[in-house]
Amino acid sequence: MDDEEARLLAACQSVNPEPAAIARFAIETAMRQGEIVGMTWAMVDLRRRVVHLPDTKNGLTRDVPLSAAAEQVLSPCPAGWMARYGRTRKRV
Repeated sequence: MDDEEARLLAACQSVNPEPAAIARFAIETAMRQGEIVGMTWAMVDLRRRVVHLPDTKNGLTRDVPLSAAAEQVLSPCPAGWMARYGRTRKRV
């Protein structure tokens, strides 16, 4: 993690841990904001370590690989942003 990334995550964490988790997930996956906010557990395949995006900005589907750090962000997520925005935890 470089200095700029560490400062960003520390600033997010000081306000609320949820934005820090979302920022970390975005950095790890390079997913767009709308893709992250629109995620549901039905899109997450932890066995294959991917998030399946059925409708991207360019109209194509794609599978986003999950790094170990991205998986760590998702692990406590039942109380995290997907639950908060009405998503349900359904493992594929």
